[in-house]
Amino acid sequence: MTPWFIATRPFTPDDGEAWNKYIKWSGLTQPEEVVSLDGKLCSTLLPDIRDGYWPHIVNEDFMLRYFLDFDSLMRQVEGIEKKNVFCVFRNPGERLGAPPVGRFEFLVMIL
Repeated sequence: MTPWFIATRPFTPDDGEAWNKYIKWSGLTQPEEVVSLDGKLCSTLLPDIRDGYWPHIVNEDFMLRYFLDFDSLMRQVEGIEKKNVFCVFRNPGERLGAPPVGRFEFLVMIL
């Protein structure tokens, strides 16, 4: 199973009115951050596909923002202080162990 990696912008109270609208809509009051792969809430930090990305990204439908090479992704976002970096396994058929690289906290997300 091949891991995919993506870097997104955090969605927090620092987002002002967008955050307030989300909290009002959701009815939640306790979140300090929303962690999501939903691009409307947590947009990708690399919205443009550069020529140098092609050997390092998933070349499949709408998945072009996902990197197959963790180090390549990290080089692209190293100067961005506030970010979330996800390691994603698409449709895992088995229980997953630790990601093969990096330091990640395990979250289960249903897409």
